[in-house]
Amino acid sequence: MKLSLYIPLALFVPISVASAQSFTYTDFSSVAGINFVGKSRQTGVVCELMDNVIPTNSTDNRGAAWYSQPVCVSGGFDTTFTYQTRLPTTAGGADGFAFVIQNDLVAGSPIIIGAPDGTGNTALGRHAAAMGYGNFLTSLPGETVDNSVAVEFDTFANTSATTWGDPDGNHISIHTGGSGDNGTHEDFSIGRTLSAAIGGDLNLSNTVRTVRIVYTPGSPGTLDVYWEGVLKLTTPYSFATGGTWLNSGNPVGGLNLINGSSAYVGFTASSGSVREFREILSWTWTSTCPNTPTTSFCLGDGTGSACPCANTGAAGHGCGSSAFAGGAILSSTGIASDETSGTDTLILTATDIPGPGLFFQSNGLAGAPINFGDGHLCAAIGIVRLGVVFPAAGVASYPGGLTPNEIHIAGGAAAGQTKHYQCWYRSVPGLCSADNYNLTQGLTLTWVP
Repeated sequence: MKLSLYIPLALFVPISVASAQSFTYTDFSSVAGINFVGKSRQTGVVCELMDNVIPTNSTDNRGAAWYSQPVCVSGGFDTTFTYQTRLPTTAGGADGFAFVIQNDLVAGSPIIIGAPDGTGNTALGRHAAAMGYGNFLTSLPGETVDNSVAVEFDTFANTSATTWGDPDGNHISIHTGGSGDNGTHEDFSIGRTLSAAIGGDLNLSNTVRTVRIVYTPGSPGTLDVYWEGVLKLTTPYSFATGGTWLNSGNPVGGLNLINGSSAYVGFTASSGSVREFREILSWTWTSTCPNTPTTSFCLGDGTGSACPCANTGAAGHGCGSSAFAGGAILSSTGIASDETSGTDTLILTATDIPGPGLFFQSNGLAGAPINFGDGHLCAAIGIVRLGVVFPAAGVASYPGGLTPNEIHIAGGAAAGQTKHYQCWYRSVPGLCSADNYNLTQGLTLTWVP
């Protein structure tokens, strides 16, 4: 029989929910998932951003440590880390360090022999007062960690109004240049808190300090910075629309995020003539990911063709089954990415299935629902079997171990392609004579890079 790609619009229902993304380093005895740049490295159980050794061979004291894969940021995040400094070479400490959220897209020329200046998880800015993410007045485009927001912990008073504009040598400041170059001059600040309000030394040697940073989305949303468990700074900001520079009062735009939602996160640090060990001891991250939008089709609730056994299901479900009169429903969480950005987290879940389920993908849809067992088959053109999962309490998810990237590998989807998904499942006894199987409704989604 010849099947067309037409499906009545009444069969489609948009669905959009959210999932979570998280990681935890209780220490850095394992640095799996961390990408070190410049002077940063693993030392024992700590993540060392820089040391107090005098630079040699035309290198300098600057480094970055990035979580190697992009994480969701636009839907909100909550991150906590502990840090310490040790053995400052002189009073006053080195220049400082920053927690940076970035999608650096511009690789500048090498700044110092042997020192990288890449993009993404190889990004690194200038040294000294630039804190490993910013630039100098003489810098070329791309020498910063551009397209970024940096929460800097500034521990040295670079007070030249022309060059840096620091208000003191012990402050927290949030800097951004929107989607362009970022910088440590206070003209880039959209929020700051000074030494008196902090009430403690950011750079006290051999003292473990705790920082928590929370982003709450909204119009415009807020970035909150807690130091030692106390809220020290709240700044209006949105990754979509940006914020306002404090010194000028001018607006600055948001970031160009990966898939509109994700970025690289991590730490940068640097020093000039004053040097010290600067270490991250632990780090946790939790964020909310916007799921890939889906459209539901092949409904068994009476909005499409009648079910084979007159077993109409609940709204949004497939046809009713012998075990669940409301029928089964297929849902998804995560981002359907073909992995060029490293953010594939798509999971398919079939709910209210009494027996093993076979998840499958198709390139096209039948022109009208096909009676198939006790249910409807619509994802019928170019079918690819993904995998069989046995349900627990009527629920089965694929990949079964919640392993990301498996659907992309099994189905061979590429960015820009639209694919259709259903789940066939065993239902004993069946409702239609000897046909002891049924199907969920289906989901359509488009894959992204």
